[in-house]
Amino acid sequence: MLAADKKGKMFHTFEIDIMNGILRESFIGLIDLDVLRDANTAINSNPEFRKGLNFLTDLREANIQMGYEEMFSHISQLPDLGIKKQAFIVDRDLEFGMVRIFETLSEKKGYYEEIRIFKEIEDGLKWLSS
Repeated sequence: MLAADKKGKMFHTFEIDIMNGILRESFIGLIDLDVLRDANTAINSNPEFRKGLNFLTDLREANIQMGYEEMFSHISQLPDLGIKKQAFIVDRDLEFGMVRIFETLSEKKGYYEEIRIFKEIEDGLKWLSS
């Protein structure tokens, strides 16, 4: 599934692997709160989606532009997805730092999921399948 936002600034793709219980998603371009809300809406509206999937989130071609309050707001929506484990794939220090902030704020907000950060997709998939 492929979606572009109204301003053409990003793409979000995802596919659901029901047999392995993994939702693979990829973001390209600028990511802000509106982009994440649109992505969550697209995922929730997919007939194959069900709560309890593990997520593989590829951020290697993304540029996260969110402040503390926006990220905190995004975390409030996550229980609707029911994510068990989430592997983030990053290759830049900025995105690594943003994911660490996301992890810390999630714990502060009382939303607990297992989060790990990887540089290689294969490593993330291996962890999600363990």
